[in-house]
Amino acid sequence: MNTQPQCKTPIPADVQKIIHRAHRMRSEYLNKSIKAGLSHLQGVFGHKNPVAKATA
Repeated sequence: MNTQPQCKTPIPADVQKIIHRAHRMRSEYLNKSIKAGLSHLQGVFGHKNPVAKATA
């Protein structure tokens, strides 16, 4: 009786699919992160200072 787990070596096509999916997921994550960061910066720097209006 063999207690060692049997692991199949993935075929090159499966490896390429996994790599392609990982690259796509990374790209989507970076895209969302950059958009969120730019949106936050726009919110921070996009508003005029209300104190400056009151003293003008």
